[in-house]
Amino acid sequence: MAVVQNPIIGRARGKYGPAIFQTVYQKNILRSKPLLYRDPASPAQQLQRAKFQLATSFISKNLIPFRIGYANASPFRSAYSSALSYFMNNSMQFDANQWSINYPEIKFSHGALPGFLYPEIEEYDNTFLRVSFEDNSGASGASESDIGHMIVFNSQMTQFYYLQTPHARTDRSMEVVFNNWTTQENAHVYIFATQSTGNLISNCEYLGTALITLP
Repeated sequence: MAVVQNPIIGRARGKYGPAIFQTVYQKNILRSKPLLYRDPASPAQQLQRAKFQLATSFISKNLIPFRIGYANASPFRSAYSSALSYFMNNSMQFDANQWSINYPEIKFSHGALPGFLYPEIEEYDNTFLRVSFEDNSGASGASESDIGHMIVFNSQMTQFYYLQTPHARTDRSMEVVFNNWTTQENAHVYIFATQSTGNLISNCEYLGTALITLP
């Protein structure tokens, strides 16, 4: 048994019998040691490892919107941990003995703020993409100063564009300009809203795909 308590910051670390001290969000907790040894080279472990690597790779490439969208998801987890947990449990599918991403089920945000009203992909070509919606300012906390967030993701080349638009509700649209899109590909489009003066966030909406072509 070896338990150490930092006298300055109050963090404990070490072992106590079958348990281990750990500090989470400035609180000391006691967790159990793993009870069973599992073969790290077993097919089940390899599949789980592949699932985890696929999830962390996607979130890392889109880290900015995930950190914003999950900032208030849990008082006991970081935004990254909350996003990763939801992604692995809801945004992945298993088929033909391998894991893949279920793009329509990806949620870049969760929250109680009203989203955008009747959003749709309005226009796109090889240089830009526009999403339009109705102005629902004043409805259940929605404000004309709310910030719009749009993510356009190219799954083939793992490229993504992320855009923040102030006063998006009253502008009734968001538009992203492509500077270095490298292939013709169906791009997945997502939007959500955040308050400019508060911490409320809307649920992310998946709008479908848009075929972005080369010039």
